[in-house]
Amino acid sequence: MRHGISVGWADRYGAELRYQSIDVTGLTAGEYTLRVTVDPNGFFEERATGNNCNWTRIQIAGSGAAISVLDWRAGCTLPVTTATVAQEVP
Repeated sequence: MRHGISVGWADRYGAELRYQSIDVTGLTAGEYTLRVTVDPNGFFEERATGNNCNWTRIQIAGSGAAISVLDWRAGCTLPVTTATVAQEVP
C-alpha cells in the first residue's frame, strides 16, 4: 500500500496496518470492482483531479478462497461490466 499527498512522494505500508483491509464476508463468488476516491468534495486545491480515483477488479472464487486481482488502473472511469453494485463506504 502506498500513501502520499505530495507529487512524487509516498510512503509504503504493509497489509497489516489497520484499516487496510476490506471485509468480504458474505459476498458471493464472482468479479467485483473496488473504487477509491480521495477528496470527493474538492477540499484540497489541486491542479488536476483526474488522479483522485483508483479502481481494482478482483475475483472471489468462493467462501474462504483467495482473492485474485484481475486488473487495476488509476482514474475515475470504471471499466464496463455486466453488473454494477455500488456501496459507499465512509
